Amino acid sequence: MPGKAKKGKKGVKKAPVQDDLSDLHDDDQDLNMMDQANMGGLDQLQLTAEEKDETIFKSLGSANPQAPQNLCQFSFKKRQWDVVDAIDHMVVHVSMDGAIVMKESEEHVDQEDYWDSKQQNEKRMLQEMNKSILEAYGNEPFEGQDEST
Repeated sequence: MPGKAKKGKKGVKKAPVQDDLSDLHDDDQDLNMMDQANMGGLDQLQLTAEEKDETIFKSLGSANPQAPQNLCQFSFKKRQWDVVDAIDHMVVHVSMDGAIVMKESEEHVDQEDYWDSKQQNEKRMLQEMNKSILEAYGNEPFEGQDEST
């Protein structure tokens, strides 16, 4: 291991540290074939300094090239084929169904606040209902009931 101290008779000696790691990759053909100016492989274009400094603007459009342009659907209401102008361009990349929420997320904090407030509201409602029942009937048992039950 480089940099580890070895203890000898005269004291502590440090192992030599290898400073130049490029010597380890002399036999690697991929690294030797790379152009050091562009840091690319042989399949990349070799650019001049003016081409490297040139600014290229590209704009992204919302048109879906894979969406059909002449989609027809049968209309049972009109009993004929109709050309559909509005085509759904939505693409779903990730869809997750489940009940797992990370404890560090904001959703977990929101759910905890919701359940705490819901429990407090239920307790408050039960206390108010019990209070109104005691005011209406008192502590006396209902008619037909024994005091022992």
